[in-house]
Amino acid sequence: MSQSLNRNLQLRMLFIGFLVLCCSLLTGYFLYNKLFEGRMQGIWDAQENRRAEVSELILREVGDLETLLRLIATDDGVVEGLQAEPVLNQDLVARTFSRFGQTVKNFLQIRWIDDSGIERVRVDFSGQEAYVVPDFERQNKSGRYYFIESQKIMPPDIYISPIDLNVENGSIVTPFQPTFRLALQTGIADSLPKGVLIVNYNLGPLLKRISDRNNDVTASQVLNPEGYWLLHPQKSKEWGWVLGNRNTSLLKQNPDLWFSMQHSDSIVGEHFDGALTSYRRLLLSGDPRQDGKFFYVMTQTPESVIEEYRWLSLQLAAMVTFLLLMVGGYCVWWDYRTRVKVAGLNLKLREEKDELAKINADLDRSLAEQQSLQHDLVESKRLASLGMTVAGVAHELNTPIGGAQLAVSGLQEKINDLKQALNAGLTRSALDGYVDYSEESVKMSMANLERANAVVHSFKRFSLERTHDDIVEFPLLQLVKDLQLSLKPRLKNSNVTLVDQVSPQLRLKTNPGLLSQALENLIVNALSHGYKAGQAGTIWVKANLTDNGYAEIHVQDDGEGIAPDIKEREFDPFVTTARGKGHTGLGLHLVHQWVTKHLGGSIRCVDTAGAGALFIIRLPVTLAAPVSSLEPSS
Repeated sequence: MSQSLNRNLQLRMLFIGFLVLCCSLLTGYFLYNKLFEGRMQGIWDAQENRRAEVSELILREVGDLETLLRLIATDDGVVEGLQAEPVLNQDLVARTFSRFGQTVKNFLQIRWIDDSGIERVRVDFSGQEAYVVPDFERQNKSGRYYFIESQKIMPPDIYISPIDLNVENGSIVTPFQPTFRLALQTGIADSLPKGVLIVNYNLGPLLKRISDRNNDVTASQVLNPEGYWLLHPQKSKEWGWVLGNRNTSLLKQNPDLWFSMQHSDSIVGEHFDGALTSYRRLLLSGDPRQDGKFFYVMTQTPESVIEEYRWLSLQLAAMVTFLLLMVGGYCVWWDYRTRVKVAGLNLKLREEKDELAKINADLDRSLAEQQSLQHDLVESKRLASLGMTVAGVAHELNTPIGGAQLAVSGLQEKINDLKQALNAGLTRSALDGYVDYSEESVKMSMANLERANAVVHSFKRFSLERTHDDIVEFPLLQLVKDLQLSLKPRLKNSNVTLVDQVSPQLRLKTNPGLLSQALENLIVNALSHGYKAGQAGTIWVKANLTDNGYAEIHVQDDGEGIAPDIKEREFDPFVTTARGKGHTGLGLHLVHQWVTKHLGGSIRCVDTAGAGALFIIRLPVTLAAPVSSLEPSS
């Protein structure tokens, strides 16, 4: 084989090998990006779910306590004891306080302080044990901040204090008891003597439940408005302002993150000091006079986890790249060897043809034709093989490469072209091309934003209904759809489906916030008590009009039903079969109060012969009188 032919084959082999190398490296690069983005998306979803779960736990705990405080304030024992003449009946009030504190876990104190700041009735709790504090141990609290601040909040609003550590006799109680106080003025909107009803609540068990659910990928943290940790994986960073360690604040530890938290209520999946961070500002009170009553709920994934995911993605991409290089290299080598052999055979045939040309011209022509046919056959086979290889690679790479180039590189290339045009002299055609391409990109973005906007409006409408007491006319289906959307994270973590069977034409004129809350309690009650973990099921919400101007709303599930021993008293307060799981037994009681006392309707539970539970709410289509108070009756 001649040197020039061999050199041409080598150059051809190097060129094809270079193409194989480029394709393999590009495939590995895009595969690495896809794998890493997929793993990061999993972390973002885990952080968002964890943040929503912690927020729900905190809001539910505080919301239940506000309800309990109102129940205590309206309990017959408290009312009769405080109204007793000529002197309040301290024993009756203390017994009532004791009953509530022994029923609900984690109370530290329940007190009634008169308008001068003197503790008139006080019951302390240790676990489920109640201790009625005698007269000589009760104190004057007129100078304490929570007594002063609570007098600024008019009923029915409730004052929520900052969280600190419980202090007894001038010393911090150990193990720590994270404490916050809820206070409600009496004698303003009721017939009770003037004073303040205060409960001290231990948040330690709640913070422990949150901490116990942390894992190596997502760890939850809770911070106060000043940026000090109430909960942190490193216990040494908690309660810095109480323990006198001012350097443990987020301002000192991570100023960039603290600056972001001061200017944004929430972020998802941002990098700070190498850790992937998501946070949300969680308001505990909607009262503008209590602007400081909020938490920061934050979840973080350590940099080591992100680097591990990066390394795993890189390993897999490198393995695929190596495999492609091996296969491609073998194909190039096989093609080169085949071409060398074919070239050698051709050369040998030409030599033989020259030797035989003198003997037989016809044989020479036949030999030349044979060589030509053989060359064409080898060439066609080579091209067919190469075509199939290229087509296969193109088929495999078309979607990921095309999609990535369109999504990631398209707009950037237009920007680079525009920059070059600016440097070289911008033409109208270049500017028009950039504008046209940008308009298409904006249209694609607007389509997604409009979908997000629909969800935002749905949640906005849902939140507004919950914070207003007005009687308005609304389609019931819209209320159920908004409720279904708000429960989506809860339903997503279960195997239960929520199905609405409400006519779009059915409209009610009543209090949508109370009705939505009642339906939510019934659905959450079914999720919590009707199904075991992982059990599949369905919850239906149905509605129809009766002949006498009423609407009947059915909330039905196919779960385990209501235990026989509580069927006759399911609407009584504190009746529950899951007290060990943190349930207080107030959900159905509050639903009954809202429906019967404030919505002018009725509710009953129908026996379904062991096939789940069915609650039927009967409401007037038009509520005549406005709701005067959202407090449940005792």
